[in-house]
Amino acid sequence: MVNKIDNISNLFDFANSTVYKWKKEKRLILNLIDKYFTDEDIEEFLETGKIQKFEYFNTIQRSIIEKNQKIYLRSFTEKFRYEGLASAYDIFIQFYFSFLVELKELFENKNQASFQLYDVLTSSVNSFLIKRYSKSLMSLSSDKKLQKETIENLNYENNRDLRNIQKNTMCFNIWGEDMFFYLEYLLKDNLQIFLDSDNEELIFHAVGFNVYYNLKDEYNDEIKDIIISNILEDKSKTNKKITMDDIYHHIKQQNNIS
Repeated sequence: MVNKIDNISNLFDFANSTVYKWKKEKRLILNLIDKYFTDEDIEEFLETGKIQKFEYFNTIQRSIIEKNQKIYLRSFTEKFRYEGLASAYDIFIQFYFSFLVELKELFENKNQASFQLYDVLTSSVNSFLIKRYSKSLMSLSSDKKLQKETIENLNYENNRDLRNIQKNTMCFNIWGEDMFFYLEYLLKDNLQIFLDSDNEELIFHAVGFNVYYNLKDEYNDEIKDIIISNILEDKSKTNKKITMDDIYHHIKQQNNIS
């Protein structure tokens, strides 16, 4: 019976002695093989050029991705109060892109395991409104009467904005918990899949997210919205696909103006 050393030797097409030498050197590639592949896996690959259990896994993964992309798109085209995200109130568009940025940072810090998707959505709404509120407070007048009036107006606006956002988040009711993993998959590549698609709705999401993500330290959301508008306007004029370089170019151009 062929042992694992023989299988690894056949896999890399070198002598058994080299495998023993690598083991002594504690090569990481051998640790990976020992941890994730059985003798049978390696034999199956050598004989057939594939490992069936991983083929099944890839098929299931593709199926989950395709299913969730359809649900994601439906939530903004069929279940949404407007004809796509771009048609919504500015406040909701700004919130949603900020939510995606927050979600990406959550994934990068590997903190998502302790959260559920709707917990993150609720937290994002709160943090988004607090940032807007705090920014407005920074420009308060020193006049006590004006301060009081301004704070009352801000409270009113904050409650109004909260209601508007909550009304629009109803579209997320069709999202299941596996949408969390789909979003992680998308955000790892900064929504490149959406950017490469021919779907105008998904392209808008990709452009908006990338502008907000690259300018996450910029408090003025209106600046980000201008950049998004300029990118999409250029696309309508040239009819060319938008690339990440196009997005970076417009961000740099706006920074030079500012």
